[in-house]
Amino acid sequence: MCDYSLEHVAARPAAVADRLVLTTFPHTVTRGFAAEGDLNTAVCLRPGTEIAFDRPPLYEHPVTHRQVTAPQSVARFRQVTFMCGTCTTMRLSLPMARSCR
Repeated sequence: MCDYSLEHVAARPAAVADRLVLTTFPHTVTRGFAAEGDLNTAVCLRPGTEIAFDRPPLYEHPVTHRQVTAPQSVARFRQVTFMCGTCTTMRLSLPMARSCR
């Protein structure tokens, strides 16, 4: 999904087997996915898209703010709706290493 913050950036839908990188687009404060060979075009992912990483991804721990290596190398792109019901955002979701009870 490409949101309003990328309205001045060229964009295209993702294709199967795209090799994507995370980048900051020129003249914006927004980061997003782009194809390896074209960092100026945003690649839009649909909710439910699975992404496989070449190496385990790093993320920031929500409490300690330390970098943590995720134990999985596949994530799913999800749309999250906040409590107000009109605010949405997109997130990468990694499966949990253990189940919550």
